[in-house]
Amino acid sequence: MANQKRDYDVLEVVPKWEIARIYARCLLANLLILLKWLYESVKCRVNPTAIMRRTIERTDFPNKPPFFMTDTNLGRHSYVKLENTKLHFVEAGSRSNPIVLLLHGFPDCWFGWRYQIPELTHYFHVIALDLKGFNDSDKPHWRFEYTPKKVCEDLRKFLIAISAKSVSIIGHDLGATIGWLFAHTNPEMVDKFVSVSTPHPNLLWDNLPKGSPFNRNWLEFVQLPMLPEMELKHTADKILRRCHSHVTKEKLFLSGTNGTLTNNLMEAYLYSFCQTDDWRGPLNYYRNFLFYRVRDGEIIQCPCLIITGNDDRFYKLETVVKSSEFCKKYSQKPTDVQPAQTRGLVGRMFGGIGTVANNTVKLGNNLRETINNREKIKLGHAAKANLVGKKLAWFAEQLAERQTPLTKSEFEELIDGYLQRFDKELEQIRIVQSIGKHRATQHAAREAVIKTTIDTEKLNFNSGGGIELPDLCDATNFKLFQEWDGSAATIQHLTLKFVSRKSLRSSSASKVNVDRMDE
Repeated sequence: MANQKRDYDVLEVVPKWEIARIYARCLLANLLILLKWLYESVKCRVNPTAIMRRTIERTDFPNKPPFFMTDTNLGRHSYVKLENTKLHFVEAGSRSNPIVLLLHGFPDCWFGWRYQIPELTHYFHVIALDLKGFNDSDKPHWRFEYTPKKVCEDLRKFLIAISAKSVSIIGHDLGATIGWLFAHTNPEMVDKFVSVSTPHPNLLWDNLPKGSPFNRNWLEFVQLPMLPEMELKHTADKILRRCHSHVTKEKLFLSGTNGTLTNNLMEAYLYSFCQTDDWRGPLNYYRNFLFYRVRDGEIIQCPCLIITGNDDRFYKLETVVKSSEFCKKYSQKPTDVQPAQTRGLVGRMFGGIGTVANNTVKLGNNLRETINNREKIKLGHAAKANLVGKKLAWFAEQLAERQTPLTKSEFEELIDGYLQRFDKELEQIRIVQSIGKHRATQHAAREAVIKTTIDTEKLNFNSGGGIELPDLCDATNFKLFQEWDGSAATIQHLTLKFVSRKSLRSSSASKVNVDRMDE
């Protein structure tokens, strides 16, 4: 139990101010939905036939599963009861093979793996799980049933129930998010992890593309209970066809017991999301996961593979690339795993689509280089902010008891004091150097740095462009500076300008001339 508690300690809740901001935006989004419903209600009175026709189209969903979802062609349908929750899954392949666990996304179910299951059965015992709240698995109503800790704990109990000590996990979308968290919290149960089109949770929620149907605005909208479920139920057909537009063009040959060619695969999704309860469970994941992050410094120890498409509109390619920072460095070529089987595959890949592969590799390398350059720029800005922060901290310490702005002469005198701040340290270094030559080298580097810094600052103040400081002679800027909390992160709220000796004295001289003219 102690180890279990420590594992889940890798998760932390976002700051309270961010939680408050999310709920504030949630209330606004749901208010807009209510106004939309009011508009439709008024419009219904004007043209009831059109509204009735749209309502019928939205709710005309199948009331029983399509035959190809109950067919045994893709695998055996099984159930596991975990305390108060029953989970449905489809398994295929020999049980003597290593287990691979397939976790689907949203809005989806086990059927989303229909093309991968037959291929994976050649090497694995495949288990395609219906996540809790989806399709034929139980759908608890309570929000706390879908916290990251509860979901990962249920997944751990599920693996124990099917006698799996450890598995390889392939996750897509929401399933990959669960996979990331499970690999962090239960590392001993994950042999390998594959994330399909899903960045690490720490990079996911704040970097969703605006063009995605499930962007940040949508995440904030669904935080309020009940209303989002009702809205999604009314627009289910439109949402499902947008998310699974490719499905309407597919045809699946099911040999199994039916042996038919079917082209109505969309029925699987319309059946899985035809009721309000079918949306509540999936939305409860997003009502919890949005508020959790993995603690900094936590690295997944198992081998990881992150897969995405160049034109994936649901996630930013940059965040997928950066997700590798949360994985232990690992490299293995396909030819090292199965030389005979992969030789032909590699030949076909790089022979038939060599140009595409090369372009993709170049794109990935260029993107990684761009990201690294951005990080260097960020580090440069951070270093500059840190230096400016130290300088401002010195001035803040000198003015701690001051209540009124400085005069020009006082400001000049204060800057002169700042330029002499290292005088005592330099004197001590000279004393130490005079004691013995063997100690001279020890302090020479520090002395050189101080002298270079002071000489540059004196040159800038006396005859150059000046030193970057707030205008402490201005009442507004002085007040803002006195309210500054001392952190480098909040320097951006201060107005800085370059102050030189010439600018201070020219302002004073102008004031003297004006006073003489008045006399």
